[in-house]
Amino acid sequence: MVMRLKRPVWALLVLLAGCHSAPPPAPVDYSEITCSAISPKDGSIVAGFSDGTLIVWDPTTGRTTRKLKWGSDKILFLAFSKNGDILCEDGTDGQARIWRWGSSDDPIAIKHTSLLSWIAVTPDGSKAAIVDAYRIVKIVDTSSGATLAELNHDSPLGVNVGPIAYSPDGRSIAISSDKASTRIWTLTKPGEHVRAPVIANNASVELAQSTCLLFSPNGRLLLDAGIQKVGPGAKSEVEVWNILNGRKKATLLMPNIVPYLLVSPDGNDMAVSSMEIGIWNMSNFTHSGHNLTGRIMSPNSFSPDGSLFAAFQKSEVDLYDAHTWTQLHTFKR
Repeated sequence: MVMRLKRPVWALLVLLAGCHSAPPPAPVDYSEITCSAISPKDGSIVAGFSDGTLIVWDPTTGRTTRKLKWGSDKILFLAFSKNGDILCEDGTDGQARIWRWGSSDDPIAIKHTSLLSWIAVTPDGSKAAIVDAYRIVKIVDTSSGATLAELNHDSPLGVNVGPIAYSPDGRSIAISSDKASTRIWTLTKPGEHVRAPVIANNASVELAQSTCLLFSPNGRLLLDAGIQKVGPGAKSEVEVWNILNGRKKATLLMPNIVPYLLVSPDGNDMAVSSMEIGIWNMSNFTHSGHNLTGRIMSPNSFSPDGSLFAAFQKSEVDLYDAHTWTQLHTFKR
């Protein structure tokens, strides 16, 4: 443990010792990066830290352009809307925050009682879905924070709601729960949410516990990562489902739990985070041979044009060429 002395006390000690040396060095910042993203709006590199700080870097110069802290003890999740207008943040203080990108205003705080809330944002950034108390999905207006609708325990959801994901057109939402497995819920009208959405095509997946949900960019596939069964001998896998006919296209076994899945904007590559980030071919669901060892990714790791990919480790965010998977730049606090 390092004990920090206030400046007047330190100055007194120097005088008493008859020492005229330089002041002691500034305390080292021991906070670590916990999540990162690429802004779809301007390509900025964004990182959340374990001390609740959010840092934004210029992607070309590497200079810090913004440093923000809104109250969270630790930032655990960052996600942009597809158009880049909205950034959602969640941490350990029981509040999800919705921030209009680049605004000087404070973010809108949405209280929840989950240790970590699952959050999904519509592509246009107008609405966000937030899991509260592990059993309620709140649909909120991102401009006001007002709750527009809820899916609660009276619906076919179970008591433990997991990952959620909006479809690319924003008209459907996939919700995972212990009671209904994972199902795609169709919204009655474009952009409108109701209390009891209709199950679309009865499409559901079979994992005992989901850890990540994702629609393919064209909206035709649903990718669900999770644990095949709970208990001894549990296996982690990624299931790929055809939404139109509700049939499984592929099952990919993974060495460890998969917290994040991403598909490149052109739909050709899939990045799977499991111990390390592995790059898979979406055409035949085989591994491409590219791995980013020791790196972790977040929901917005691909740039909008798919040319760049951001991944992080303890103290830095690394930027990669998403075609050759060579490292281009490193961003540090």
